[in-house]
Amino acid sequence: MAKEKGRKKKEKAKGKKGRKKSLKLAKESEMERAKANATLWETRLEITELSRTEYRDASRKLAQENEELKRKQYKMEKDAVSVLSYLKKQDMEKGDLIEKLKQQLVDAKKQAQEENEKLGAIEKRGGPESASGREAAPPGGYSPEGPGSKSSVGRLSAR
Repeated sequence: MAKEKGRKKKEKAKGKKGRKKSLKLAKESEMERAKANATLWETRLEITELSRTEYRDASRKLAQENEELKRKQYKMEKDAVSVLSYLKKQDMEKGDLIEKLKQQLVDAKKQAQEENEKLGAIEKRGGPESASGREAAPPGGYSPEGPGSKSSVGRLSAR
């Protein structure tokens, strides 16, 4: 039995060594997995940091472009307003000029009518123009050519 006890002790000692080796191997493989896992996470972190930096740069660039576009839009709107106000001013000036010219035309027609009436009155009395062989103006000073025609202008300038 003493032999058996010694044998059992040896087997137990061998079993303890085997277990120690397997525990040691398990710890080593666990350490290697932890190292690999840490390396993997470090790589992921680096990639994430790079991506974050790229997004930050892209964000800054887009913000700058946005500001530039806002400045351009503001300038274009300001230019459009100034062009519109200039065109309105010109339109008002032209409208005023049209009114002024219309009034001048009315005044000129009125003056021509008055002069035609004076000429008609002179011709009816037998004044100097009727002796020169010119045609008498129709009654009321109306001429078919109109008040600014050559024949009525000729009569006016003959005076």
